[in-house]
Parts: sequence; structure tokens; C-alpha cells
Amino acid sequence: MPRADNTYDLALLSFVILEIDDREEIIRIVSDIQRTLKPGGILVIIGSSEERHNPERHWANRKVDYPENEHRFSGSKVRSLCQISGIEFLDYYWSTSDYQDFIQQSGLQLVQQLHPLAPMDSDYLDEKTHSPYSIFVAKKP
Repeated sequence: MPRADNTYDLALLSFVILEIDDREEIIRIVSDIQRTLKPGGILVIIGSSEERHNPERHWANRKVDYPENEHRFSGSKVRSLCQISGIEFLDYYWSTSDYQDFIQQSGLQLVQQLHPLAPMDSDYLDEKTHSPYSIFVAKKP
């Protein structure tokens, strides 16, 4: 909910950045969000980890062993298949340092970075030792 001065306390980008192939466009978007946050406001970015499209990983319901995933680099296309739905996804690969740079270039401060893992007693596979997701929490000074 915007405050009277049209600023926000919190913003969320959930799996948005991995749909954009242009570094400058991502920085522009994150900078626009930074501009609309009140001082002390928080931006949470949820995205793919560096491991999510690693063809050596065995995820519980994702197939990622595609040729385009072999040589991932910033802004390159990557592919995955949700085995439950049969839906194939084409995304763009961004590294942890890319996400950190997007945040820094926008004028925000990175305050927390998370790479959640599945419980060891769960039915998940590589999710127990390698997070397929990254969460970045940034704050407007």
C-alpha cells in the first residue's frame, strides 16, 4: 500500500529478473523500485540460483540437462522442464554476483542473501545440498 507520499515500505520481484535478458533493463527496473521505496524500505528479489540450471543437478521435479545449460553465462538462455506439468521454461541465467550488482547499481544495500535448502529427511534430491533458488533482501538507505 503506498504511503501518502507515494512511497512503499516493501517491494517484491519474484522470478521476474530471470525473464529479462538485458542487464541495463534490469538495473533500470530495480532503480525504479528503489526510487519508489521509502527510506529504510525493503526490496526482496527471488530468483534462480547458479545451480538451478546446472545439468549435473538432479531436482525432484525439474529436468535441466539441456545443451544450452552446459555453458551458462550472464544473460544466456537456459531451459528447464517441470516434470509434473510438462511445461518447459526458457529463462535467462544470472549469477549471484549479477544479482548483487543489480542491487548495488540501483542504489540499494544488500542486507541478506539466502539459498534455502530442503530438509534432509524430505523426498527432494539435490535440493537438500544445493539450492535451486536465491533470495536477496535489499534496503533503501
